[in-house]
Amino acid sequence: MWRDRCLELASRVGRDPDEIVEWWAERAAIREHDGGESHDDAERAAFDEVRGLLEPGLLAGERRVGPQRAEPIAGTLARDRKPNV
Repeated sequence: MWRDRCLELASRVGRDPDEIVEWWAERAAIREHDGGESHDDAERAAFDEVRGLLEPGLLAGERRVGPQRAEPIAGTLARDRKPNV
């Protein structure tokens, strides 16, 4: 089922179906093996992740809504912290 949805997604966004299925399968395997998710949950979450990466508006060159660059919170970088004495 999720593989078929990946093929539909690839067709809809104009990407290579094999590439999309490979991305999805790799993410699902990582979620299942390293993340301890069930097989079904891993496949669903991996599809959601791939779909989020391939939003048609982003591929069409539309500007993304939201911050253009993430700024670190003050004091979170090692160089900004005071040494523990």
